[in-house]
Amino acid sequence: MEWLLNLASSFPKYELFTNLKTLPKTLSMEDCILSQTLYTYDDYEGKFILKEIKLYSNMIVCEDKFLILSTCTIEKKAIQYGEFQIKGIVLVNQMGYFYIFFETLHQLYDWQRQIKQFCILGNFLQKFTLKERHTIQNVFACIKNKTGKLHTVQIYKLSELEKNPYNYEQLMNEINIMMSIKHPSLLPYNSIFQDQQNMYILYEYWVGDPLFKLIEQGLKLSSIQQSNLIYQILRIVKILHSQQLYHGQITPQSIIMMRSFTQVKQEKDFQLALTNFAYREDIQSAQLIKRLPKQWIPPELYVQPKPHNPALIDQYQIGATLFYIVMHEATFCTTNMFAKTCENMELSYNLIINEQQKKDSKFTLSQIDLLLNLMNPDPKNRKDIQMLLNHHWFVNQQAKMKNHNNNKFLPSLRTILEIREFSSLEIYVRRSEQEPLSIESMLEDETEEDDLDNLDQICDENMQIHKFIQHLNSQALIVKKL
Repeated sequence: MEWLLNLASSFPKYELFTNLKTLPKTLSMEDCILSQTLYTYDDYEGKFILKEIKLYSNMIVCEDKFLILSTCTIEKKAIQYGEFQIKGIVLVNQMGYFYIFFETLHQLYDWQRQIKQFCILGNFLQKFTLKERHTIQNVFACIKNKTGKLHTVQIYKLSELEKNPYNYEQLMNEINIMMSIKHPSLLPYNSIFQDQQNMYILYEYWVGDPLFKLIEQGLKLSSIQQSNLIYQILRIVKILHSQQLYHGQITPQSIIMMRSFTQVKQEKDFQLALTNFAYREDIQSAQLIKRLPKQWIPPELYVQPKPHNPALIDQYQIGATLFYIVMHEATFCTTNMFAKTCENMELSYNLIINEQQKKDSKFTLSQIDLLLNLMNPDPKNRKDIQMLLNHHWFVNQQAKMKNHNNNKFLPSLRTILEIREFSSLEIYVRRSEQEPLSIESMLEDETEEDDLDNLDQICDENMQIHKFIQHLNSQALIVKKL
């Protein structure tokens, strides 16, 4: 097998340029999905040799180097010489190529199936049919042509992402998080597709509405629903923080209230998902400030060039969100701009303190106490999230729930969104053919595909992923049409 692979002169030199990066010494790797000794090209020795290769969530590690899979397309590679044949895969991005060849078809199937769920795929518009548009911009229901299964897809124009690389980096950071952490309060990520015009983020089927739109259309949350919502946010934020992952933009625009196929039987039975992750390891305070309404900007951001403790920023913003859902009055406008709905909202620590003295305050004393703990202007005096999860406001509301029999339902609202035009161009990767050695290369998604519906082996929420997400974000990747 090795002698066949090392007819390396049959590979164009540019196709042997590796896209692996040096692995940081501080990176602690856990929860390996696959690990085997396989054939890959060694650029130092200039030939194919056996190396230990490990697959993690969205990441391949080969000795002291790594590759982030969400930057790559995947191709099958077959080498034929007389009666001998070897098969493998190659992972391609704008930085280069990474080959893996296998001794058995079983190995090929196992690795291909696992790697594929993290890579950029193609031919979305041939594999799926777009259906109804959702209330969230550029989000559609779609059907997988092969199985008839319903999915949700969010579509981004590459030309728009190229204009603002920060938005691309933010999007890829959020995709990396969704790939690595499977949780009910994060959108149910499935896979990523790309053609020459658009990027498609495919999810398991969900339908939802931004919280601020529901409130603008007249939604009034009861005290039990308010506590349930804030409690769910605190729980997912605690999990993110335990992995040293942070949001940085927790506003009613970033909270999706999920709809259900069946009626909500109890006030507590609704689900939310956090989106629009803004925080990155290299983000500056000024960049965050530009993205936030003034009421969601903690005071320390104005004096710190770079956020010192992003966990405390999230806590402050959860407090501002609670204040908004209690105080905001619906205007029944059709704006998609959340900042417009709260530009006249007054919010300060002293204002919250003064609410304690008002006889007609919309806040209970327990809510005010929670707000003061979340939004203390001195970040050192903001309480730990675990302490906040045990706050007496949540305890009191849970006690009320046991004796509460009235059913209240979240409304199902829709707004009209313009449909963007889509182009159906295939991803093109150069193919090479040499004699007498025959090397065949095909895009993985052009073959009879494995069923993506079963590619659900995502690492659990305890996966230690923050270090390699941080390292990925430091690579300053360029948006390119593959």
